[in-house]
Amino acid sequence: SCSGLSVIAASFLMNEKQMEVTTVRCPVTPQLLPLFQTADDFFGTCTRYNLTDHQAEALQFAFLCRDRFWEHLKRSQYNGTRSPTQIRFDLTSFLTQYVWFKKA
Repeated sequence: SCSGLSVIAASFLMNEKQMEVTTVRCPVTPQLLPLFQTADDFFGTCTRYNLTDHQAEALQFAFLCRDRFWEHLKRSQYNGTRSPTQIRFDLTSFLTQYVWFKKA
């Protein structure tokens, strides 16, 4: 069961095969951890290159947005069946953080 879990914790458990994806009826939750893993791989690759000051600042801002998004998902509780939509967590605040991360 996902009751009491943060959104990112639920995503982690699903991706580690410690929770069945079928127990989470939200199509976004299982995709969150892979999104962060891909972003972290990208950031790791970028740091191997000699970046200009502008590129380094942009990368630092993107990483800051990534961290804010992660922290938001750690504080957001998975709502299970109490959500009126298919998305099982607060969609408005999620979209705000996601858009900032995406723009970065």
